[in-house]
Amino acid sequence: MSKLKKKYADTKKAKAITTITQSVKKKGKIKGKNKRETKTLRGMCPHHIINKKGNLKKRIITEVKELDGKNEGYCFCELCGEAWPMRFMEKDDVKEATASFMELVNQYKFASTEIGSSSKNVDYGAQLGAMLANFPKMYNRTANIVEKQDSVKKKKKNKSGDSANFGEWKIRR
Repeated sequence: MSKLKKKYADTKKAKAITTITQSVKKKGKIKGKNKRETKTLRGMCPHHIINKKGNLKKRIITEVKELDGKNEGYCFCELCGEAWPMRFMEKDDVKEATASFMELVNQYKFASTEIGSSSKNVDYGAQLGAMLANFPKMYNRTANIVEKQDSVKKKKKNKSGDSANFGEWKIRR
């Protein structure tokens, strides 16, 4: 078993990362055996790879774009080519977006069952619906964790320690 598999074999998240890492070609793009596999791999891209040392490495480029008169930060994945905003959406917006997509999923589930589609298609719709029902909660949890980590980093940077200035001594009393 290779180093990559030993270090990240236990978690499902890392299984996706190792799969993407193994499918990245020399030019840094995801490439599968055929068009269908390439499309699937791009869809499951976690925007990270495992480097030769076995460390997790993000593969994004950040850029500021002007939208509606506001400067918004965007992330672009070098691997799959997807783009997304840096700022997290509000809870209500996440629920609204998920609800609109859930309508499509429900339509798909009904139609695939009605026409007597294969069990694979019916199961796919059921799994997608179950995951989508939990998505707003998981998204908001992740957003809260990221915000807490950012606030901790900002507090550490803004600590009023005089020893941070070059050439000065800090006196403890």
